[in-house]
Amino acid sequence: IGAMPARVLCMDCSDDEIKVTVEYMLDAVK
Repeated sequence: IGAMPARVLCMDCSDDEIKVTVEYMLDAVK
């Protein structure tokens, strides 16, 4: 899970935006 290149998909996103996006995706998987 930790290997997903979120930065590559969204170079302009802030760390907070990436964190929220990753948390959303993880919740969607449950």
